[in-house]
Amino acid sequence: MPESARRQREREIKLELLQQADICVSTLNYVGNSIFDSFSPFDVNNPMNKNEKLKKPPASSSTISSLFNCLIIDEAGQCIEIDNYIPLRLGMNRIVLVGDPEQLPATILSRRALEAGLNQSLFERLYKLFKYDLNNPIRMLNIQYRMHDEICKFPSMHVYRSKLKTDKSINQKRKKFLLKPYMILDIVNGQEQLDPVTQSYGNPLEADV
Repeated sequence: MPESARRQREREIKLELLQQADICVSTLNYVGNSIFDSFSPFDVNNPMNKNEKLKKPPASSSTISSLFNCLIIDEAGQCIEIDNYIPLRLGMNRIVLVGDPEQLPATILSRRALEAGLNQSLFERLYKLFKYDLNNPIRMLNIQYRMHDEICKFPSMHVYRSKLKTDKSINQKRKKFLLKPYMILDIVNGQEQLDPVTQSYGNPLEADV
């Protein structure tokens, strides 16, 4: 089979799989791939568009047709804002951003992009916008299942305004665990050092202990 024919057949298979899938998992950037052009209600070549002369987005989302009706972005706090806009071309009616504004910020490697202020996530922007709004769309998952209640108390009090709670099953499961929930070691002479190559901070003495 000629290379061009093979690629065309591969594309047809991908399109067929996308059309039949109930859930599509992808990176944000990959949704910019041309394979998704056929599913964009803003694309004049999309067969789902009744008006083939559509040249610009309609005024209301109710007037567009899309194969995808909901977009869920996990770890939304770690993606830069402009990446979040890529899948929006598919015309979803609902977007769910999942993340923690108190953890790692948007990952950005370009110094120029950082200087241009592109190190903010859409999640962070919307969180700041709605944070103090009584009718905000923010929903906090306040029950944690990972750590002992004694460990949870510190981040709950100092980071999450005492809203983070521990599920009762956690302490029950760890009753037979011999070690205490946490232990504090004072490394008097341990100092952070900057690695000139990786630009990461480390504490060798603390690591040795």
